[in-house]
Amino acid sequence: MFEKLSLRDNICILIINILIMKAKDNENLPLHSQLKLALYEDYLNIFLPVLLLSKKFKRINVYDLCCGKGFYDKNQKDGSPVLALKSIIHNYEEYAVKKNFNCEINFIYNDENKEAYSSTKEHLEKITVPVGVKLHAFNEDFTKLINEKIITALKAHNDSVRNLFFIDPYGYKSITEEILKGLLENKKSEIILFLPISHMHRFKEVAIEDDYESPQYIALRNFLYEFVPENDSFFKDRDVSVLEFCEKIKEGFSFFDTYFTAFQLIERNKQNYNALFFISHEHYGLQKFLEVKWNIDKVTGIKSKLDNLQLSLFQEKSAKIYKDRIIENLKIKRTMSNIEMYFFALKIGIIPRICNEILKELLNEKQIEVIKIENKETSKYFYINPDEKKVYINYLQL
Repeated sequence: MFEKLSLRDNICILIINILIMKAKDNENLPLHSQLKLALYEDYLNIFLPVLLLSKKFKRINVYDLCCGKGFYDKNQKDGSPVLALKSIIHNYEEYAVKKNFNCEINFIYNDENKEAYSSTKEHLEKITVPVGVKLHAFNEDFTKLINEKIITALKAHNDSVRNLFFIDPYGYKSITEEILKGLLENKKSEIILFLPISHMHRFKEVAIEDDYESPQYIALRNFLYEFVPENDSFFKDRDVSVLEFCEKIKEGFSFFDTYFTAFQLIERNKQNYNALFFISHEHYGLQKFLEVKWNIDKVTGIKSKLDNLQLSLFQEKSAKIYKDRIIENLKIKRTMSNIEMYFFALKIGIIPRICNEILKELLNEKQIEVIKIENKETSKYFYINPDEKKVYINYLQL
């Protein structure tokens, strides 16, 4: 996808990219940042009501661990911590106060940069919060805060607590298996993680093949070997696309299907992308994240909702790919229950509604039959949900 660059060119580009990534105090708010924040806000506004209305959770913790400055003054745009707090307040008042449900929401924000931390604290303290919403501010190293305070706190949580983590790190060197597993292993957490995926994709070959011991190359090399097995063909393939690169990282974040994962690509310009990765211990959180994606793009689930972005790469992928993957899986298994189909749909990135549409096509094409479990009769319905095994979906083609 990219032409082969000399080592010197690569180093120059790398330095420029590092400077771009570290320019967190830049007052401009690019369109890709707007999309990142819009996705985050949409997820909060979908998932917080679910948690509050369930009445199962007595405490919800929302973490923004690399919060930045909090507000873009020149653009009059909220940064992630201000946006998150406003969403928390709105949903708390709408679904906890009005329903008279006793639940506490804690918003925990951190930035290791003193200026960014102070700016965020100043902006958040101007916002009036209801009694049931508490703010906790930290100005600490990202890794140290997680290892010494957050993971310890998570281990003490019972089933009445739920955690949502938004992590927009300075690069990726602090994102390790130990960190992610530490946040997830209590089985009460979801993570939304932002990564500069084009930068990582562009320097993949140099990082894993050259002996040049730049700290930046070492950081990328360590990250890749942390989440992708060393003998994986991924390291030998020189033609891995950005989409394939994201799929491989997503697979690594699942830790051999221990967790549910998804990603959303965000275009910065014609050939530069960032990505939001979602990781959860349970299927329901993933379904809600996918609903955000499919609410934005009802055809492919991958396009931007910012109309002035021309997402050329996203045109490579369409709903036909999802149909092909379902057919391939049915060819292998021959028979799948509605529950198995539900989990497979989430794994490939589609919501139940889209899975139903694809299965209807296959049924009309006589590629499948649907048999009710209770009486062995044929069915026109697929019951794509995890609640009860109702039908078997049989592949009919040779």
